[in-house]
Amino acid sequence: MARAKKAAKKAAPAKKAAKKAAPAKKAAKKAAPAKKAAKKGAKKAAKRAAPKRAARKRASTRGGPPAALRWKLQTGDCAFGIHAGADSVWVSNDAGDVHVCDRDGVVQRSLKLPDGAKCIIADEHWIYAGTEKGVVYDLTGNIARAVYQVAGSADILWMDIYQGNLCVADDAGGVSVYDPGEVLLWDKRDPQDGNLWMIRADAQGVYAGGDRRVCAFDWGGEERWSVDAYHVLFGAQTASAVYASNRDSVTGITKSGEKLVTCEGPTFPSCATTPDGSRIFGGCYDNTVRCFDAEGKQLWALATTCGSPLSMQYRDETLYIVTDEGFLAAIDVSSAAVERALASAWTAPAVTRAPKLAAATRDESTHVESTREVGDGVLVECFKDQGKLRVRVLSDGYKSDWFVQFPRDIREAGAKYVVDKVLVATQGGFYRALGNIRRLEE
Repeated sequence: MARAKKAAKKAAPAKKAAKKAAPAKKAAKKAAPAKKAAKKGAKKAAKRAAPKRAARKRASTRGGPPAALRWKLQTGDCAFGIHAGADSVWVSNDAGDVHVCDRDGVVQRSLKLPDGAKCIIADEHWIYAGTEKGVVYDLTGNIARAVYQVAGSADILWMDIYQGNLCVADDAGGVSVYDPGEVLLWDKRDPQDGNLWMIRADAQGVYAGGDRRVCAFDWGGEERWSVDAYHVLFGAQTASAVYASNRDSVTGITKSGEKLVTCEGPTFPSCATTPDGSRIFGGCYDNTVRCFDAEGKQLWALATTCGSPLSMQYRDETLYIVTDEGFLAAIDVSSAAVERALASAWTAPAVTRAPKLAAATRDESTHVESTREVGDGVLVECFKDQGKLRVRVLSDGYKSDWFVQFPRDIREAGAKYVVDKVLVATQGGFYRALGNIRRLEE
C-alpha cells in the first residue's frame, strides 16, 4: 500500500501537467477543421497557380531570334484570356482587367471585373469573360453584366459558348453545360481528368482535355470518344479537328476521335492553327513560339521577347498571344515576316501600357442608367412567370411569347428596359439582348 501511495505521489506532477495542457489540446482539436480547410485552400491555390509558376520557372531559357512582333501591350498582370475578332483584340488578366484594342494594338476601351478572368470567348455577336468566382460576364455593353453563375466549388479553368450554351471545364475533372437560362443541362465528372484546361464546342458537341486525355461528348452528355493525351494545358479547333497542347507535344485529333498529327517539342501551354490546319503553332515555356506543318514537322522557332504564351489565337497571318509577364502581343507570321525574323532583320516594336483601372465590385455590374425614351432601342419588360423572373419583348415586330436572355442581377418584376438590340438566337425559340441596357422611367 505504501508503494502504491508513493507511485501515486510520483505521478501527480504529470497528471497536473496533463490537466494544464487539456485546454490547449481542446483548442487544437477545435482548430483542426479550420487548419484542414486552410490546407485544402492553399493546395487549391497552388494548383490554380501552377501554370503561372511553371512559366516563370522556365522563363530563363530563350531560344531562337526574336519573333516579328507588330506590337505588344503590357496589361500589368499574368494574362490568360484572349479573343481576336475581325476588327478588335481582347485581353483579360488575373487582376480582372479587360482591354479592347484595335488591330494596331491601341486600347479602345477597358473594363474592370471584380475577379481575375482566365478566359474571353465570343459567341456570334457576344463577348464573354469567365472569372475565378464562377461568374460569367457579357462584355458587349459599356458595363460588364453578369449573365451566368456556375454552381459548385470547383474553379473555372476554361470555357466556351456555343449558341448560348455555356460549356465549363474546371479543376476537379468536371465538364458542365448550361443552357441560356442558366439551367444545368448535364455535368460529367472524373477526378482522374484533374485540371481541365481545354474545352471547345461546335454543332457536334463538346471537346475537353485534362490530365490524362482528350474526350468528346454529344450535346446530350454522352461520351463519343476518348484519346490519351497527358497534362493538356490548352485547346484549339478547326472545322474538322481539335488540337491539344500538352506536356511534350501539340496533338491534333479529328472530330471523330482519330489522331491526326503530333508536333513534338518542350512543354506547350498553348496552341493555335490556321483555319485549314496547314500550320500549327505552339507556345512554349521557354518563351518561344514554334510553327509546324500539317505533318508535324517544325518549320521555325522564334522568341516572343515578352514571356511564355499562355493562350493564343491566329487570325489573318497574325498570331495573337498573351503571356505570363502580362503582355498581349501581335506576331506577324506571314512568310516574308518570318524570313526577316529568322535573319534577325525585324525591328522590335515599342511597348505600350494599358491604363490602370480602379478596383471593381460586383455591385457595379448591377448599375443601370435610366432613360425616358425608347428611341432606336427595343423595349422589353420583366415579369414573374411561375415564380421566376422572365423578360419578354414589348416592341412591335417580335414574338411576345419568346423569352429574352437577359442579365439576372438587374431583373426586377414590372420594370421595363430599353436594349440596343434584341436578336433571335441561332437555334430559335428565344431572343438574346445585345449591347447597352437602360431602365425606362415612365
